[in-house]
Amino acid sequence: MGKTQEIEHLPELVVSFRAIVLVLGEMVNPPWWGTQFLKRGTGIRILEKLYPRTAFQAAIQAAGKAACEIHDQAIGRRGVFHLFRLPEALELEVFGFLASFDDSLYAKLRETASNGDKESSVTVLESLCGDCEVDNAVGPICIGERSDIWRLESYKKVAAVYLSAFKGHSKAYPYFEIAKEVGFASFRG
Repeated sequence: MGKTQEIEHLPELVVSFRAIVLVLGEMVNPPWWGTQFLKRGTGIRILEKLYPRTAFQAAIQAAGKAACEIHDQAIGRRGVFHLFRLPEALELEVFGFLASFDDSLYAKLRETASNGDKESSVTVLESLCGDCEVDNAVGPICIGERSDIWRLESYKKVAAVYLSAFKGHSKAYPYFEIAKEVGFASFRG
């Protein structure tokens, strides 16, 4: 995939990553954030009654806000970006993508979210990692610098950090910063 194609598909990729991480963050025990919008149950059904055409988008936005706060508390807010708080230009593209959300993508993400099976959600996250692996991801982990936010390979690393944390029953917060520092995890692949 060329750089232009990577950037073109980035909003869809970010939405997919956010959705699966949000689902898993609600499923684990204890949950990473206190929302129940995407986890199997009444959360999404209530939103469907309130917002029949945009329930899933509302769930992503609401749970994403909670996840953003948790990530900001763990990482900080100055000079860093993470999956739930990206540069404004990319956030606008993600918001635009959510507004014109494709029904087939919605159905796929909704099925993953609503089946309530952590293992199938972990499998989806594994597929997003590609060949990237991380061992023992815990706490804030620097993925790269701001320019790396626009690279597909960076999101494979983000997925690998989250996967390691969910499998290891720990919490990890991958982030990008203005001036790159070495992260606490070693990447393979």
